[in-house]
Amino acid sequence: MCGQVKIDGNVYRWMGPSPNLPGRKEIPAMAQMSLQVTATRSIYTFQAAGIELEAEFCSPLLANDLELLARPCSYLTLKQKSTDGKPHTVQAYFDLTGEMVVDNTSDRVDAKRINAKGLNVLCLKSIDKAPLSRTGDMVKCDWGTVYLQGPGHSFIASDEIAREAFLDGSLPDDDDRLPRSANNGWPVVGYQFELQDKPATISVAYDEGYAMEFLGRKLRPYWNRKEIGALSMLRQASTEFSLVHDKCVAMDKRVNSEAGELGQEYAQLMALAYRQCLAAHGLAEDVSVGLLHFSKENSSNGCIDTADVVFPASPFFLQYNPQLLLAQVVPLMVYAESSRWPWDFAPHDLGQYPLANGQVYGGGERTKEDQMPVEETANILLMLAGIERKQPDKEFIRRHWPLLTKWATYLEAKGLDPENQLCTDDFSGHLAHNANLSVKAIVALRAYAELAEKIGETGSANKYKTLTQTWAKEWVKMASGGQPTVLAFGQPGTWSIKYNLMWDRLLDYGLFPTSVAESEVDSYLSKANEFGTPLDNRATFTKTDWLFWAAALSKNKTQFEIFSKQVFKWVNETPDRVPFSDWYDTKSGKHTGFLARSVIGGIAAPLLMHSFAHKL
Repeated sequence: MCGQVKIDGNVYRWMGPSPNLPGRKEIPAMAQMSLQVTATRSIYTFQAAGIELEAEFCSPLLANDLELLARPCSYLTLKQKSTDGKPHTVQAYFDLTGEMVVDNTSDRVDAKRINAKGLNVLCLKSIDKAPLSRTGDMVKCDWGTVYLQGPGHSFIASDEIAREAFLDGSLPDDDDRLPRSANNGWPVVGYQFELQDKPATISVAYDEGYAMEFLGRKLRPYWNRKEIGALSMLRQASTEFSLVHDKCVAMDKRVNSEAGELGQEYAQLMALAYRQCLAAHGLAEDVSVGLLHFSKENSSNGCIDTADVVFPASPFFLQYNPQLLLAQVVPLMVYAESSRWPWDFAPHDLGQYPLANGQVYGGGERTKEDQMPVEETANILLMLAGIERKQPDKEFIRRHWPLLTKWATYLEAKGLDPENQLCTDDFSGHLAHNANLSVKAIVALRAYAELAEKIGETGSANKYKTLTQTWAKEWVKMASGGQPTVLAFGQPGTWSIKYNLMWDRLLDYGLFPTSVAESEVDSYLSKANEFGTPLDNRATFTKTDWLFWAAALSKNKTQFEIFSKQVFKWVNETPDRVPFSDWYDTKSGKHTGFLARSVIGGIAAPLLMHSFAHKL
């Protein structure tokens, strides 16, 4: 993207590097005066030559409004005002390059104008790729079409011609000849327009064609489930901008107000996490299953609907829309109930994004090797208990009761002292006798007991209530000898963040004594480095989501704010300019590898705890 303004005949840039124009001097940058990040908006202000320019990027990812959440249209609004009391003539320029729609810049792009009955529409698309034609991680969108709707004069030209024309006060000549590769003359599409008293808004939308494939069925994105088409969507998005913007402002206020009760640093971290968590998902509707809300396991292996990626983000969805969490859990259950899934534990994933056609991680449907049996089974039971608290549905539990009972039986046999296996922190490798994983299994079986009680299965409910109470007491003994409790049973002197204890507190089970959580949190804070507490004694890296699950166990607000301030310090001082990472080094501040992942929604755990009446 390139953004420039001409103030009284002089050009300044406010977004992007100086255009590389032969024989031209570098175009000066406006001074950035501020940046405000809210849940749905990023608002920049710049100053130069007697004016202030405000650039607002608005993405209406409203968790409580499925139609707006699914609509793939964002807005850029520019407005200016004089800072010296004098009148100024201001023109604005905005363009997108072909890089927006390709993975490799040698791929071909096409662009055209569209007669859309009063709308000034341009489109830019890849012509060498088809929807659902490949999978993978770190793969850019190169199978769909970007649409723009904006004011003023539209153009399709090379970057040099378009940007130099703005510099000279002219307009680009006739549209460039396309298609051609994105790096051949760098074709751009965009607008030049007057920017005076009223704000100007550009709508940027994306049509991916098909959103995903689920068990062999190709699905349109949720917004296009009735095949209204991209132009109808863009028209609606453009005409409804004012209403949509008001809803975004309302959501921003809600997030800031609720999180702000726990501290301003925490509120700012929640605002930073909000869009990222939602944006890492695709939304569709299946004829037999209903709503599907699939995450992509970014920066890992690109898996779709990974159970231990859904789980860390689950507090976010329980807080803002449990329906979206159910739409992630149900497809995993449907797959596990099919004849294809041979194991008596829960699956890890449904495939590799965007193809949800069966597990690809570890042994998949072939072997138990490198599976996460205790992890995923317990994850789903816990999430179902949380969903049931928010939106009770006894018929749903009854419908899936045989599966849930099979999983409970598995945890009863394998959960207290887990065998050598992976857990969600698989980057640390296999671990036997994992004490934190044991906590998860214990609380998950108690969650099963709660679900049993809901549908009148009193025998099962009483059995597992008693069993988990006994197991929790055993766990306290087995985990002793650590600092304060061990990483793995039989490893004295070790320690780890027992983030799974959060669910015992959240759901009011009281399995583990309050003193356990309090001593754990005290220990975490005593072990903290400059940017937070490491995940365990084996390395100095941590997980942002798990830190806030641990922070949710704080005994008072003062203690909680220490967690928030350390992560807030890292966000502001990390040397890496990358999307919000959930895996970073607590000493150097460098991110360790994960970027732009939905699990950052785990930051909402203290907020969810607060809404469940567990006040700090």
